[in-house]
Amino acid sequence: MCEQENKKMSIQEIVDSLIYICMDLRNEIKDARPDLVEIEKIIIKHIKEWSSLDNNSINDFQKGLEWFNVSKGLSIKEDLKGKITILDFFTYCCINCMHILPELEALEKKYFIEDGLVIVGVHSAKFSNEKDSSKIQSAVQRYNISHPVVNDAKRSMWIDIGINCWPSLVILGPDGQVLFVLVGEGHREELLLYTQVALKYFKSLKKISSHGLALKPAAHLLPVTRDLLLFPGKVQVLRDEKILVSDTGNNRVLVLDFDGQVEAVVGGYSRGFKDGSFKEAKFNAPQGVCALEDDVFVADNENHAIRVINLKEKTVKTLAGIGTRGTDYVGGKPGTEQALSSPWDVTIYQHDQNNKSAVPVLLIAIAGTHQIWAYFFEDTTWWENRQYKAKTCSAIVGSGKEENRNNFYPHAAGLAQPSGLAVAQGIKSLFFADSESSSVRRVHLVDGNVTGVAGGDKIPLNLHEYGDVDGSRYRAKLQHPLGVTWDEASNVVWVADTYNHKIKKLRLMESVLVFMVLIDLKLPKNVGRPADKKLNFNINVPKNSTLKIFLVPKLSNDLKFSPEAPQKWTLKYLLSSWTAEKISGALDEAILIKTSEDVGKCKFSVLLNLVVCKTDECIPKKYEVVFNVDVDDKDVKRGIPIRTASRSHNVPRSTLYSKLTNKTSLEAKPGPATYLTQEQEHQVIDWVFYLRDRGFAITKNQLLDSVRDMIVALGRKTPFKDNRPGRHWFEAFLRRHPDAAEKVIQNLSSRVVEKKSLRHWFLEVKQMLESLQLLELGKDRVYNLKVEDFVMKGQKKKKVDADDCKERVKERVKVVFAGNADGDLLPPMLAFGYQRIPGSVSKNLPEDWKVSGESTEIFREYISSTFYPWLVSKKIKLPVVLYIDGSANLSMSVMNYCRKVQIELIGLCPDATHLLQPIEQALLKPLTKFWNDSPPVKKETFVSSLNEQLQKIDKMGEELKMAFKTCGLCPFSIEVVNYGLALEIKEEKIEDDDIPDIDHDNNVKSSFSLTKNYSSEEYLRFLEFFERHLTGDLLKSFRENLQGSVFAGEERNKGLFEFWVDIKKKCFSF
Repeated sequence: MCEQENKKMSIQEIVDSLIYICMDLRNEIKDARPDLVEIEKIIIKHIKEWSSLDNNSINDFQKGLEWFNVSKGLSIKEDLKGKITILDFFTYCCINCMHILPELEALEKKYFIEDGLVIVGVHSAKFSNEKDSSKIQSAVQRYNISHPVVNDAKRSMWIDIGINCWPSLVILGPDGQVLFVLVGEGHREELLLYTQVALKYFKSLKKISSHGLALKPAAHLLPVTRDLLLFPGKVQVLRDEKILVSDTGNNRVLVLDFDGQVEAVVGGYSRGFKDGSFKEAKFNAPQGVCALEDDVFVADNENHAIRVINLKEKTVKTLAGIGTRGTDYVGGKPGTEQALSSPWDVTIYQHDQNNKSAVPVLLIAIAGTHQIWAYFFEDTTWWENRQYKAKTCSAIVGSGKEENRNNFYPHAAGLAQPSGLAVAQGIKSLFFADSESSSVRRVHLVDGNVTGVAGGDKIPLNLHEYGDVDGSRYRAKLQHPLGVTWDEASNVVWVADTYNHKIKKLRLMESVLVFMVLIDLKLPKNVGRPADKKLNFNINVPKNSTLKIFLVPKLSNDLKFSPEAPQKWTLKYLLSSWTAEKISGALDEAILIKTSEDVGKCKFSVLLNLVVCKTDECIPKKYEVVFNVDVDDKDVKRGIPIRTASRSHNVPRSTLYSKLTNKTSLEAKPGPATYLTQEQEHQVIDWVFYLRDRGFAITKNQLLDSVRDMIVALGRKTPFKDNRPGRHWFEAFLRRHPDAAEKVIQNLSSRVVEKKSLRHWFLEVKQMLESLQLLELGKDRVYNLKVEDFVMKGQKKKKVDADDCKERVKERVKVVFAGNADGDLLPPMLAFGYQRIPGSVSKNLPEDWKVSGESTEIFREYISSTFYPWLVSKKIKLPVVLYIDGSANLSMSVMNYCRKVQIELIGLCPDATHLLQPIEQALLKPLTKFWNDSPPVKKETFVSSLNEQLQKIDKMGEELKMAFKTCGLCPFSIEVVNYGLALEIKEEKIEDDDIPDIDHDNNVKSSFSLTKNYSSEEYLRFLEFFERHLTGDLLKSFRENLQGSVFAGEERNKGLFEFWVDIKKKCFSF
């Protein structure tokens, strides 16, 4: 029981511990299957240990809270005494909270209140709109919740027992003791098992009561007639003739005329999942609808399916989904075999496939996995030439992590419950309402780039930035928007700002300038190659605009286009800070070019290569059209106020004023090139988060070196000295990207790994592997790589300082070892401290070994020259997982290469090499012993000596297999690691007297003061404990007022603020 017996724990510590204990319990039960008797023993043992723990009893609900589905408020000490009680901490907007409702409903059907089970929904609002009891009652009715629900608007119970995320399930014993804590969704089997065993165990102790509760279901308040709409979800116009309405609460879809008369009712009142005629078909809470000719597509939300209604045949069929919720984050199966998770909206996009006729693609907002998927009606070539087969359904945007993360790579972007979709066909964009981040975002359907449009926060993990504020980008604030639509004529996105109860207009700050380039094609009179023709166009455009370029050929009377010839034109050159929709097009199509945010003069050109033929004469001719572009700030001279021009163009007002008064010239001398383009900076951010998600440490020097390498590879001139950014750029970069700042450290430090950190690493990696569908790979697809330092003369040195003298460096040899969980040891690579490898070294090298010099990037060299070719030669199925040291220096080029060849890199938990490196345990430990016992070794004999020592290791394959297992990497397991070698951090107890008396209005008693002296570490731990009692909004306001330590908020919170500041002063110096 993790040594909890001898420590009196607070209820918050008990709940926090049980989160991890129940994860371990789940794995223990899994290992015991199918022995049901053993499983019951495991659960009973757990119940006995935790039900008898001192201080394990939660406080009662606050008085005066509003309750639903019961005639009076419930008390844990009275009404729920003698019951197994499940507290469901939820907020009604959360899709994950919705997912567990069917699991609780199934449990309620199996065990009634008289059997001893009571489920209580503790509504703990995320958004201010959700604190309204009338809204909660509607949600209770909408989701068919029949168990008691309490509106805990101030989250008193949440704070009291230390809950920290939605949904959380807390299972209580008959005396209010906490037995189990389950976080997130997907606990159906555990809930059933724990409830069944708990009821049986406590009944044997005669502690279960059969008394009933005074239930009063809120569903009785719904209208009796079904002629009215009930919680309608979405509406769509069909060919300007009909209106489609998803009548969500009545589980049906209505077809109306423009006078509101019902022409067709599809589906019945009862929930179900059935195809057939309009009368036979059944839906379950349908949401989004859209149409393509006579087919209407429906996001059948709680059936987790896409249904198609044929208006001619009057039938309903299933297009995608299997009727139950899936956990797939990739997809790719045929529609009716592909499991989906809570589809919320659908829309049609006409995809221009390789300049051929457009093919329709059904885009789907999959709220359950926080992604956007697509159903492909035909074989389709998608972004980056990815091929999708007809009638398959796949994820196209989103990693599956609930974030507000924009990214140039669509699968690296993080979405937060996308709930509304709108295609802007003319500008090839998809706008979506990202409800949990309270923002509207955009997918550029040319390449999948995901960008923000309005609302949300710059920090991707902050999903609590909401409000009701007009403005642009992050200055605008929304509150849980659920719908968007595109107005082509006005270039406007209309937003249903749902929790603010408003319709808002979102205008794109973008202008489109159309240019038609007339090219006069004439056949030259003289035979022979004519001179190339160059046409110049001077244009002025505002920044952040779109140029729409047409080439219009003018033919002389004796010329015509040959139907067999491909009539194409291409962009010859484009500025790296600009983007083009496509780089080639037919003569009757346009190319869209988006300008950058930079002000100044630049140019680009388009190229037209022709072969002009007459009878038997064919003459090549080239036309180059050069656009001299002035991206200007002359809006002020056109009558726009200086303040407006300054804000829209991000130019200081003083600069504009100086230019207008001729203090400085309008035509300023060009300064140095920009540091990085926006696209290049996006690549840096993507690299940072790629490494973060895979457990790698990122140092300041590593970041700066990677930027330098990128600049050198691009051959770009920048103001950086030696192409390497300095301190000022680094600090500005972190300010621009505060979400990345916490991932970049100054230096690596060496310390002993903690048990808690090690367990957290396993849980994080498991979640990532599950999202990539790589958790249960075969043994031949799981690898470990280790770079080891050897020093000549037989002495092994774990780490060689970079400042060692040249002679010492030349004595050092780096050796790369790699192996898999199937016992295969790959050929090693040796890196000597020489620019040129001596012949005495090369001649002794085995045929499959590789060698490199000191200037080589050894990891990239090994992956490309040895590791990947070995995978190909052995016909190993890709992708594979490669575990390496979390402190490894991985550049952007390494990341891009590994992505390309489908090698998924995962950084091992820092400072845990002795626990998690199979190569270390199976190979390097015995090798070190042999090496130290061997006679002195020089560079001429190093290779042969190393090869000889490797041959002496007995049963290498079996040792390697066992090492992968005992390290918990294959099969992946959190339990098999020897945690005795990790550091156990013992926390000192905080005395009850030290905790301030906080009332429900967040006031501290004026008489309270800190009377004891603690160390700074103890104060820091106390601060963390104390901040858990504060709401997110209150803590945010405290931090905003911290600079001057003068509180400008509500008077009732002043005492609490001053106490908080006092604690922080004792923790830090500021």
